[in-house]
Amino acid sequence: QDAARWLAEFTVPPLSASTVSYVEGVAVNLDSRAVLLRHTAMSNGANYERIVRAIESGELLHVALQFFKGLCEESGGSLAWAGHQAQRFVEMTFGHFGGVPPAEDAMFAVFTDLDQQRQGHLDARGCIWLVDALFRSVFRCRLINETAEKRHDERDDRTGQLSSVDEWLSTYRPAPVAGTMCVTYPGRPALDLSRFVPALASTSAANALHRERMIQSIESGTLMKDVLREHRALCRLNSCSRDSAVTSSELYGLVVRTFVHQGLTLPPEEDSIVDLLSVFSPNGGSNISLKEYLCFLEALMRIVFLSEAPPKLREQQARATTPCCNETANSSGACSITYLGRTHVTFAPLAAALRPLAVANASHRARMVAAIEGGTLTHAMLRRFQVYVRDGSGRLSWSDGKIARFAIGVFKEQDLTPPTEEQIYQVYSLFDVEKRGHLDARECLCLMDALLRSIFVASAQIPAAAAPSPANSRFAAAEEWVERYSETMPPVDAASSITYQG
Repeated sequence: QDAARWLAEFTVPPLSASTVSYVEGVAVNLDSRAVLLRHTAMSNGANYERIVRAIESGELLHVALQFFKGLCEESGGSLAWAGHQAQRFVEMTFGHFGGVPPAEDAMFAVFTDLDQQRQGHLDARGCIWLVDALFRSVFRCRLINETAEKRHDERDDRTGQLSSVDEWLSTYRPAPVAGTMCVTYPGRPALDLSRFVPALASTSAANALHRERMIQSIESGTLMKDVLREHRALCRLNSCSRDSAVTSSELYGLVVRTFVHQGLTLPPEEDSIVDLLSVFSPNGGSNISLKEYLCFLEALMRIVFLSEAPPKLREQQARATTPCCNETANSSGACSITYLGRTHVTFAPLAAALRPLAVANASHRARMVAAIEGGTLTHAMLRRFQVYVRDGSGRLSWSDGKIARFAIGVFKEQDLTPPTEEQIYQVYSLFDVEKRGHLDARECLCLMDALLRSIFVASAQIPAAAAPSPANSRFAAAEEWVERYSETMPPVDAASSITYQG
């Protein structure tokens, strides 16, 4: 009630505020926390406008209160840091608005700003302030970056030092996507896009619903400008030249990041873009220039959205079927799936091994089966993947625990009991057949699909074990003893002592 009363009386401060005072003596310096949220601000680029609306309208505060009410029923009126309750609350709120939650170090910094008595937990008001301060800090980080970029550009304009990339981009006029099979980029012969279509067919199918929007972005030049802006923001973050070349080790990670920022469903496999990349790096060099990188990404997007999906595929995409497997399984259908054309997963053995996890999450089965079969989890999982990709590689490793944390994070975001590392490894080992020690974005999504299907879909098809329960075993033994005992039962009036067993 204190939270509801405070919420009714609170006047939402303007977004321009660098410090927010929630009550007397409780304030958060947003600029000091924005420094910790640079990665989060970049990861939420596609949802920036929605975040701004949620803050300005007060919707964020009301949604946060509802999430708190749902969680506090099991935690006694406050959410603790040690039990991952506060982190879960933040993750759920960011997920509601389609956002990527911040890393725990950023969460904890704001948590300690509000936990002034160092109790290790926050009440309803404190939790609402926590998400409000985090959302506002993300906005402040974006605002600070944009201001710095504007000042940098103004300084370039004054000195007449506009970069060659900006000059080229200002004169570049993209050709129409539909019907254009050949494109000529600076310093390159005409590129026949059609030769790369087969390798990217699965990516095209997975992203078919976004075709109209992405064609508009390509043809207007917005795509290249967005990619350039994000690249320069990364460069500022890493304290390197804003127009630095892109290294081969970070290129796939940047492709995945671009697909996430553009709100697409699924990025391509790393192997499927190798041939296209060789066109822009014909000597196999370790770096490609920023201009070549922009051209490469535009060519990639043109290929992905070159052809209109067949009507049947459009219908499947409208139902948002899971795009990472070669066939769609359902609760009464396929008992195995071949993922990415190479990893065959039979669900029955996994379901048997994961039955304790299925039992722990049994109350969520109907909801999760609908989400799995409807494909609605895919983009949420891709956003979660981005949270753990900090090195630009586009991959997660097993040895540093990131694959396990990714899987556990997905479960917690869906309000599920998470698996143990041993349970995750049983599925991970099926996908890392070459023992590389890492998985790319698509492989991680397929791992999660297989794990979730084994728990919520396949487990329901396994008949109960034939072995009797402990209670039934005890009854059976008793019945057998009674039968034997009745044959040799001593007379009641003659026996002064009785030996019942042994």
